[in-house]
Amino acid sequence: MGIIPILALMRYAQHLAEGHGIVWNIGEKPVDGATDFLFMVMIAALIKIGLTPENATRTLIFAAHLLNVALIYLAGVTVLRVARWAALLAGFCLALSVAVLYVVACFGVPVFALFASLTWLCALRIMLHGSNWRWATGFGIFSLLTGLTRPEGVLLSLLMLVGILWVRGGAPRCSPPSPG
Repeated sequence: MGIIPILALMRYAQHLAEGHGIVWNIGEKPVDGATDFLFMVMIAALIKIGLTPENATRTLIFAAHLLNVALIYLAGVTVLRVARWAALLAGFCLALSVAVLYVVACFGVPVFALFASLTWLCALRIMLHGSNWRWATGFGIFSLLTGLTRPEGVLLSLLMLVGILWVRGGAPRCSPPSPG
């Protein structure tokens, strides 16, 4: 995605935040010209609370990047059960990766990566430790958010589901929530 699509995304978000819908020109019929649909809606929400389109975009991307760094650490320690120093090293590598340049360029990959990482965390938990309704629900919700953020998120989530089915030997069985 080059600079022109990023500016277009901000334009759609600005018009959405102002109440005109997803339009290129105010007064025209709404269109979905933003491939990164959920990303655009999230930017519009930040614009609505008073940020400029550029600041909204950068704030969202930076926050997603920081959350993903924390998620990588926590997933390493809790789900993969690696040593804390190893999880810290993985988080540190991500923190200093090229993702920082995405913030400067207003490129939304860290937002997509955060939702994909959350989906993968749920998938890993189900594959390695079995499923319960919370992890299965989390997988479904984060798969939806991943797919709404970028179209290829649908394929990515389906491949994760195939991995779950492969590892678990068929449809995962969820224990229902206990009453009370």
